Amino acid sequence: MPDSTATTTHSPRPKRLILRWVLLTSLLGMLAAGLTLAATAAPAKAATVDSCIHPTFKFCPGSAIGRVRYGEVDFHFDACSTTDPVNWNHFVSLNITNATEDDFGFFLPGSSIYTTSSGYGYADFEGKIPWKVCTPRVGWPCSRSGAFHVRFHGYIDYETGRFNVFVSSIDLGPQVGLTLFTTP
Repeated sequence: MPDSTATTTHSPRPKRLILRWVLLTSLLGMLAAGLTLAATAAPAKAATVDSCIHPTFKFCPGSAIGRVRYGEVDFHFDACSTTDPVNWNHFVSLNITNATEDDFGFFLPGSSIYTTSSGYGYADFEGKIPWKVCTPRVGWPCSRSGAFHVRFHGYIDYETGRFNVFVSSIDLGPQVGLTLFTTP
């Protein structure tokens, strides 16, 4: 008769052990695949809260030598997070000359801004500041003329909701002795 106090241990059957191992590795594999998919999924889109900025960029044509300003031209934008940049309002909000300009015969006949290119989430703009040097106080005859060109880039990131407009380049052209200041 067998000893009743002896304990016998039964090891699980090899088939059950293999089945448990297969199930455990399958679960771990599915968990790892789920984490990978979660990590590569596209980020959630930002809320479509309409926020706007209204930057004004000031430019003062003047003498490169004496650093005297002859006037001021302001380019203004109304940029909003829910509006495509090509549809942002943009205009010249100020185009003035001062008494120094009159004394030297420097004139700003009229500035403009227009869209040069656009695509998904961006637009490029160009501001034109034409000028002429004429007989002081009379305004004619004129000895020379030209134009400054200021380029702007506006963008919106539809996924994050970030947007901005900034000066991308300034073209002074062949103007000898003239420059474009960004401070009055």
